Amino acid sequence: MTSTSSGEASGVSGQPSLGVSSASSSLQSVSAASHSTASGEGYPPPSLDEIFHDDDLCAWFLRFLEETRRDENLTCYQVVLRYQAAQSAQARLPVAEQLVNTYLREGAPRQVNIDSALRRSLIAVFEHVAQNTHSASATRLSVSPPI
Repeated sequence: MTSTSSGEASGVSGQPSLGVSSASSSLQSVSAASHSTASGEGYPPPSLDEIFHDDDLCAWFLRFLEETRRDENLTCYQVVLRYQAAQSAQARLPVAEQLVNTYLREGAPRQVNIDSALRRSLIAVFEHVAQNTHSASATRLSVSPPI
């Protein structure tokens, strides 16, 4: 994350505690500061793509989602991006384990709402990555049982 003009971190841990309406207002304020229209009147809301690619907007959006207890989809998406950015299967393995154990398995602490067939398919893909990453004597991807 980037730093704000006051020098405080713009990451989630660096954000002040905000109420839901305050977080929403703050997101609009940040949006207004970083977007303009040809007429100079009013500001269009940022698109999700703009939010995801702007560290400040993303931090505020994540804070809003956390406060409304709906942040698991965004945080899961961020982990997926880390998985995609990993340069090797060895680097992907811990990220795949995090995805499976935190977001995908039934009863996961931050389980995302996806189709059960897709869930099984994704877990199988990550197990395949683990299988191909470890040596023949290593174990498969550790998928914790539901709590």
